[in-house]
Amino acid sequence: MGLDWREATWWEYQAALSGWNEAHHTDKPQDGEPDTARLARALRAHASLQ
Repeated sequence: MGLDWREATWWEYQAALSGWNEAHHTDKPQDGEPDTARLARALRAHASLQ
């Protein structure tokens, strides 16, 4: 992110983190549709651990 978290205020850190996460979020659902592909991946991963 290019931000020194030790010198940033809580607000600055949270704002930078929110911007970073939004810019790098590749699999978000469109127009409020549920993200079933992501849910399916999570369920498969959980089932393989048991």
